[in-house]
Amino acid sequence: MLLVNFRAFVAPDDGGPAWIELSIDRTEGKAAALFVVLAGVGVSLRARAAKRRKIPVVEERRALLRRALVLFVLGLIDLHLWEWDILHCYGVFLFLAAWLFDVRSAGLWGVALLCTVIASVMQANFDYEAPYDFWEGGGALADLGFNGLFPVFPWFAFFAVGMVIGRLDLHDAALRRRWLVRSLVIGLVVELWSWQRDPFEVFENGWDPSSTWPRPAGPAFVVVGVAFAIAAICACIEITERRLQSRWVLALTATGQLALTIYIAHAVAILMPLDHGFFEDGELLPVLGYAIGFYAVAVLFSLRWRVRYRYGPLELLVRQLAAPKAPTPWGGVALAEVRDAKLES
Repeated sequence: MLLVNFRAFVAPDDGGPAWIELSIDRTEGKAAALFVVLAGVGVSLRARAAKRRKIPVVEERRALLRRALVLFVLGLIDLHLWEWDILHCYGVFLFLAAWLFDVRSAGLWGVALLCTVIASVMQANFDYEAPYDFWEGGGALADLGFNGLFPVFPWFAFFAVGMVIGRLDLHDAALRRRWLVRSLVIGLVVELWSWQRDPFEVFENGWDPSSTWPRPAGPAFVVVGVAFAIAAICACIEITERRLQSRWVLALTATGQLALTIYIAHAVAILMPLDHGFFEDGELLPVLGYAIGFYAVAVLFSLRWRVRYRYGPLELLVRQLAAPKAPTPWGGVALAEVRDAKLES
């Protein structure tokens, strides 16, 4: 995500080394797909924990709806800074997931297929490139439903698949490896086929359903994005399961736990140097070096933060705002407790 966004914003047209250009182009959109799948996995893990603690379904649904609202509002704020914001889309995805987390896995696969089919029909019949203003008229609906960067159709398909994957016992090595191998094979076959084939010229608006480019996200991209996301999740578990106490695993775990904070920070890290005239020549290699340096700092910061605190700065803020009765924030005494103590006295 960092490499793709840094390159797209700072050096979009640079003819850098061919292997770097090719690597970034082939991963375009797939990091976002992975994050959306992981968000779906997180919902299923939450639902499993709630069931284990005997939390009523209605209460868990309310918790998801509160979090959806917080993320949506945070995303609307971020849109004023970062035009490629995904948080407001996460808010919508989470809103939908709140009504689907107790649906059977077969039903969730059906939802994913339906989202992909609806997206394909719209992409074949309407102009994806049609301009719109998010803040005027039906611009927000267009952004969230059809021709935004991460519209519900088809991006909620990734979320629905993630909810299915979150129900699997991927600590079972045999099951995990089956999913890993099958996902890799499917993803590579579709990606290579898409790369080598001639574009289909069957739609007047130029839409190509066999393209694995994410804008618009057609059926081939959905298949490849889901496959590589599942493969990445399985591979990470395979590599780290027996190394959970290794320092590098702890560092990367801490970084993942501060993903929201780092997401907002990476937008600032891209826009600040541009506002001050840096990277005006648009050369690719310095931009990639800057992106890698940012990630290294993010990992070190995350590890040090997690040594001291349980949640990241923005992660804690979301938890506080989304909680029905927030725990004492920031280690201090809640004003409600002070008020109640005075009333009792």
